[in-house]
Amino acid sequence: MKKIFFYVLVLLTCKLQSQPPGCSAQKDVANNTGQGGLFGEYVAGYFSDNPSYFTSTVSATNRIESTINYTTNNWGVGIPPATGTAADQNDYSARYRGSIYIASAGTYTFYLTSDDGSFLWIDNAAIAYPAVIANALINDGGLHGNVTVAASTSLTAGLHNLQIQYGEQAGGNNLIFEYAATSPSIARQVVPNSILCTGIQASITPAAIVPPPGCSCNAGVTSQFYTGYFNDVQTYFTSNTPVISRQDPTIGFTTDGGWGSVCPPLAGSNASPETFSTRFSGQIYIPVATTYTFYLTSDDASYFWLDGNAVATNPTSGTAAIGNGGTHSATTVSAVITLTVGLHDFKIHYGENTGNNVCYLEYASSTIPRQIIPQSSYCTCMSIGTLPIELLGFTAELTPEKNVLVKWQTASELNNKQFDVERSVNGIDFIKIGSVPAKGNGNSKSLNSYALTDVNPQPGVFYYRLKQVDINGSYKMYNPVSVEFNIEDHITFKVFPNPNTGTFTLYLSGVPGNSNSEISIYTVDGKRVYFNEIDKGSMEEHSINLNVSLGLTKGLYIANCIVNGVKYPLKISVE
Repeated sequence: MKKIFFYVLVLLTCKLQSQPPGCSAQKDVANNTGQGGLFGEYVAGYFSDNPSYFTSTVSATNRIESTINYTTNNWGVGIPPATGTAADQNDYSARYRGSIYIASAGTYTFYLTSDDGSFLWIDNAAIAYPAVIANALINDGGLHGNVTVAASTSLTAGLHNLQIQYGEQAGGNNLIFEYAATSPSIARQVVPNSILCTGIQASITPAAIVPPPGCSCNAGVTSQFYTGYFNDVQTYFTSNTPVISRQDPTIGFTTDGGWGSVCPPLAGSNASPETFSTRFSGQIYIPVATTYTFYLTSDDASYFWLDGNAVATNPTSGTAAIGNGGTHSATTVSAVITLTVGLHDFKIHYGENTGNNVCYLEYASSTIPRQIIPQSSYCTCMSIGTLPIELLGFTAELTPEKNVLVKWQTASELNNKQFDVERSVNGIDFIKIGSVPAKGNGNSKSLNSYALTDVNPQPGVFYYRLKQVDINGSYKMYNPVSVEFNIEDHITFKVFPNPNTGTFTLYLSGVPGNSNSEISIYTVDGKRVYFNEIDKGSMEEHSINLNVSLGLTKGLYIANCIVNGVKYPLKISVE
């Protein structure tokens, strides 16, 4: 007997207007047909800048929001979940999910004004479960009065996922979501209902960020982490050895737990690393010659050098454009600097003694609203970091054996030690998959060809990049290339609805006849909670639907379908 499940969701629906193109073809987070506006959820209590609060707290009120434009006590949230009075509601939090329609590709500036904390996520970052503060486009967090934070991003035409989280503890309770653009020309205004949709888009594979003009490395910054606090001694970074060397998209570490996987070797925990120091370096691209204001915020000490002062091996405190030294809570120090168009070398020394640990670099000009400097404006290498090889070509291609062959050629080499090949699933986070030593003694003026094979990659889109390592340990990164691996039988493994309440359908199709197939579901800590070995005879026209009701607790789960030894993973979100 088939089981039939019924779900009832009561929405307090506001008066809506038109909806953007393609909206009705999408589903919202409750699996309803998309409509104009955003799906709003209201819960009791202040979320304290913790996105997980919404995954562990039952939503008391759901409704469709026409726009986000609360400038007075006109929320109509209700008591409960809020406390206080109808005229001045307190101690509640809200989450808004859906998408925004962009009619013309361009660079858009978003403004989030709130009292108290609020955050905005766009595209894939908006559908992460839970959302990650380090990936927020706008971070207007903390307890504060009415504060506006703006940020710009490039968007393609079409629907883009968005998520806004807001919390009100006491006092004023305002939240306004605005946008503007130069090309196309859009004056700053509240984001209208006509371009908002409650529907959610499928995850997209982000394109690799293109480095700024003149950059021969990658978009982003070079980060080196050291154990111990440098205590305002700038030579600390050359007299000690870094324990972590990596490339970060930006210097945007606005929360204690936003540093990624750094513990160990750093002390403390990834939620709050302690007693460490970091050197950031690279170049910043300046698009227009004018006066710029730089803002360096840190807890504890930080220093910022620019241009000639930045290329010194051991820059001094006295030559820093910004000196934010000493042990202190989060403090912002700014500097006004006139810059020419092009790349400018920079270096930042930062140290965390104990307590909170934030560090972020912002800038603003007459044409750029104050914002964390975006990845697209950073170059990972400094002007003195050019390494001695002449690269003729770098490619990655799928072989008939379903491997990926990475190839490159050099026209000349000087003091070259080796090449490292790195792979990424998102074009941002790379891991090393192999090394190839330099030919001869690393010195050559003739053509050299190299290759490395990535054996048995999983289906999907992958990015590969080349790292050239010099004999003295210096290195240079080259722009990534992508390759798409689609197997010939087009096996599809899906789950719907997703997110769900622990009851869902697994769909498997395109499996060749006489295949060995099995499906398992695991918790994030590796405990298996479901297993099903697919009988070849149960496959109807090479497809199967499995109705699963496990009564799982809220959280993230990993489903693995293995067909003839090949794994097809997907994430299941239970709310």
